[in-house]
Amino acid sequence: MKPIHPQITWEEIPQHKDVILMPVEKSYKKVLLIQWGILWLMVSAIAVALFLLVDSLQSTLIIMSGIIGILLLAGFHFYSIDKAFPQMAYAMRTHDVLFKKGWLFQQLHIVPLSKIQHCVIKKGPLERKFKLASLQLFTAANASFADIKIGGLTEEQAERLKEWVLSKTDEV
Repeated sequence: MKPIHPQITWEEIPQHKDVILMPVEKSYKKVLLIQWGILWLMVSAIAVALFLLVDSLQSTLIIMSGIIGILLLAGFHFYSIDKAFPQMAYAMRTHDVLFKKGWLFQQLHIVPLSKIQHCVIKKGPLERKFKLASLQLFTAANASFADIKIGGLTEEQAERLKEWVLSKTDEV
């Protein structure tokens, strides 16, 4: 009599390390740098406004500490983008989608195609300027946030991947 739940050997488990990941478009790094640059400029403008408007913050020590703090945080953030960007890659397999990202904190997302509820292609103003798009994949478990957001795709890649994912989810 065969066991109902046969044991799987270590060799039978698929290895994600064998998958060849596709890197995102190089121009996406410019999009990330510009987006975060705008945010850091806004943070700097708010800090300047606070230094000018709040009397208790108008001390040389506080102002210099604030400037140095913002410069250090922004510098580390841009350095992190530079280091993490080469790690951003994705792959489509028969039964799942993989997305890898991160430098200090590395993440590998693997989402089964059978769990994907819907896909969304996003194109912000900077992405449109660089002819890029992001593909967001949603599952029922996390309906309000994308389980995977693959940024840095060309518009054509995003459309083709969306159609492919949807065709695979229809088969399940």
